Amino acid sequence: MWAPLVWPRPVEVERSKLIGSLVEIGEHMPGPLSAFAGQTACIIEYKSDEMCYMACVGQQMLPLERSQIKRLICHHSEANVGDENGSSPRHRRSRAVEELRKGREERRKAWETSCGQGPGQAPVFKGIPDGSVEFQLLFELVSKDCRHRLGKMQQELSGRGLASGLQELRQRQEMLGQRLAGARSAAPSLGTQPWQPQAKLAQPKAQPQPRVEQRNRRLSLTEAVQQMSQGSYVWVRCPNDNIPSDDEAHRILGARLGDELRLSQAHLTGEGSLASGFLRAAR
Repeated sequence: MWAPLVWPRPVEVERSKLIGSLVEIGEHMPGPLSAFAGQTACIIEYKSDEMCYMACVGQQMLPLERSQIKRLICHHSEANVGDENGSSPRHRRSRAVEELRKGREERRKAWETSCGQGPGQAPVFKGIPDGSVEFQLLFELVSKDCRHRLGKMQQELSGRGLASGLQELRQRQEMLGQRLAGARSAAPSLGTQPWQPQAKLAQPKAQPQPRVEQRNRRLSLTEAVQQMSQGSYVWVRCPNDNIPSDDEAHRILGARLGDELRLSQAHLTGEGSLASGFLRAAR
């Protein structure tokens, strides 16, 4: 129930030099690097600006923080060193670890016998001094949990554990009921909507509109000229045969009785236009 709250140690103060070592990558790797979890990697260099090691896995290069290295397998200096009489670096490291463990046990026992001393007298435990705010907060949390467990065990031994358990269960049921009531009051429309058939809930379909019949309307000459002046088209029926002479054939279109012609604003310009002839005939 503890966690170190300090920055990673620089490479200069590392007890075991990791550059050139064969290490095992940890299990918890972020994002795409999770594919390399648990694999063996070789440490190539240390980048001080990024505070990470550059490791080689096969032909892939990836950055590793110190916390992402699970364990040190071996160093390149151990490759050709003999193993007689336990003089290899591996055996020396094992003896050093054992001595460190014994020293830690001795310091722990010494601290237990002098627990009445002030803060700052206990040995450092995993990088958290006992006089720090983090250690005091952790100590309060552990003490609270221990007091709760001891009190519960005493109640069970005295026969009151069942009653307290039932009371705690009732309190949880009441709390759950209050939360459900609050949720129902916050959304009252969930259980009060009447049931409606599916036919009533369907979207209404657009009804077909009756077709408007367009009828031809006879216009007076004034209305026809006004419509064409506003940009509209006017259909007229030729009242008689209009066959131009040879001199006018190149500029006047001929028409016979009953032909339907569409006139626009452009046909109003010019005295010799087709519309002018029809208008003169209509007058």
